Amino acid sequence: MVTWTQITIVEPLPHDRAEFAAARSLPEAALLLDPLIAFREEAWDDLHAHVRSERVEVGGMLLGEVFQDDGGHVALDILHAIPALGARQEPTYYKLTDEAWATICAARDAIDPEMLILGWYHSHPNLGAFFSGTDRASQRAFYNRPWNLGLVIDPYRHDLALFLGGDSDRISTSHLVQYRYQWVRVADPPQPPLPPPPPPVEWRLDLQALAGSILLGLLSAALLRRIWRVVR
Repeated sequence: MVTWTQITIVEPLPHDRAEFAAARSLPEAALLLDPLIAFREEAWDDLHAHVRSERVEVGGMLLGEVFQDDGGHVALDILHAIPALGARQEPTYYKLTDEAWATICAARDAIDPEMLILGWYHSHPNLGAFFSGTDRASQRAFYNRPWNLGLVIDPYRHDLALFLGGDSDRISTSHLVQYRYQWVRVADPPQPPLPPPPPPVEWRLDLQALAGSILLGLLSAALLRRIWRVVR
């Protein structure tokens, strides 16, 4: 049996909404949304790739962080969509299994063991986007905090629905804003200047000196031959 351990966060993290939006290059209209659901583009692409991979219902978990400003406005930052691989999947039915929980746990631990599960997603292939009675019961049992998100998507009808909190209150899809993660490059530390290169070596041919060296060599050879004859 697989035991799922989740860190309980009673209150969302405090934040400044304008700074939150600016850090993700969100449009100014996003400041008026409550809740604001910021969905990282890579996570959105992963979710879509998963729900389009099969003609049966599939699902998974939404990982990220939740914030609240001084005015009580909530912002969800969805950073990862983790597929529940190994779940029981049928054309109109989706249920988590021990194997699926183990897959989710391993993926979450690899990313950040303390990252919060903000909610869940699942597909309704060619059925439309809505919450069934079973979906509402699951939301009430496992995702009942006011900011927990339930997302259902029909990838073939291009239909999407969002449900919030334990009562599965439906909210407009306009609350969801995608953003692209911006990598901030840390400036390289200053490097000491390189030493100047050595001056180039100049090669010049001195013909007079070369001729003198050759003549001296010839005379030396002749002198040695004479000495050799005398010694013999």
